[in-house]
Amino acid sequence: MYYLEPTTLIETNDSLSISKPFALNQTKHKATQSNETYRQQQYFVGLLFQQQSTQSATRLVGMASSFTANDPASDMVMGVTINSHGDRRLLNKEKFVETEVPKDHPIFTSRPTHIGENIGIPVLVQKLVPFYDLPEGAPDRNMNRTAMYLKLLVNVQERGWGFTNLFNPEDEQAGPILIVRKDGKPITPRQVEALAAFCRFQVAPEHRQLQDDCLPELESDESFEARKEFVRTRVTRSVFEKYFEDFKKERAMEDPSWADVASLYDV
Repeated sequence: MYYLEPTTLIETNDSLSISKPFALNQTKHKATQSNETYRQQQYFVGLLFQQQSTQSATRLVGMASSFTANDPASDMVMGVTINSHGDRRLLNKEKFVETEVPKDHPIFTSRPTHIGENIGIPVLVQKLVPFYDLPEGAPDRNMNRTAMYLKLLVNVQERGWGFTNLFNPEDEQAGPILIVRKDGKPITPRQVEALAAFCRFQVAPEHRQLQDDCLPELESDESFEARKEFVRTRVTRSVFEKYFEDFKKERAMEDPSWADVASLYDV
C-alpha cells in the first residue's frame, strides 16, 4: 500500500512538494486533505490522465486539488524524491526530483539509515503515496532499486545483515521514495544520486560478498569481526568522500555542471 497519511505528494512546476497536514490556502499547489478527499482526487486525476495523457501533471493537479498549504520557507526542508520505474517510464518523470518537506513531517521522527549514520550524513528514507495509480499490469511500475540500496543494513549486530529494511518483503517494489536529512540541512538531487550510487555500486557488492563468505557461520566470532572490519574500513566518511569526488568527475565528463556539486559535508 502506498499511503503516507495524512500527507500527499503534489507536483508543482519543477519540483515536488510534501504538504503539511490539513493546512488550507488557495495560492499554491501544496495540497493536503482527508483520506476521502485524497481518494476523490486520485480518482479524478487518474481519469484525466487516461483521457489526456499528454497534459502536464501540474495542470492536472491544479484541476483536482482545492486544498493547499502555504508554508513559509523557514518551515520547509529541501529533500529529494526518487521516482519509481513506472513514474519515469509511464509518466516521464525525472528519477531524482527536488522536494520541499515541512519540518514537522513524520519522516523526521524516523532513524537515519545505517550507511548514513556511518558516513556522518543523517539520511532519512520514507515511502510516498504514488502520484498516480498506475495502470494495472504495468511492468515493474513500482520498482525502485536505487532507493532500496540506501537502506542496506550494515549494523554488525543486525539480524538482517545482508538485506534492507525499507519495506519488506518486496523492497524493490517500494514506489516513489522521499529522502531528507534529519538535521534539516538541504540535500540536492545530484547529492542523492551520488549517495545512492555509493550504496548500490560500492557498499552493496562488498557487503554481499561478506554475507556469502560468512553464511556457514553467521554467529561465529570470525563472522562478527569480519563485519566490524568491513564497516570500520569501507563504510566511512573518507571512503564516501573519495567516491563522491570520483563520481562527480565521471559525470562532469558528460555534463560540466557536475563539477560544481557541493559535498554533503559542506552544507
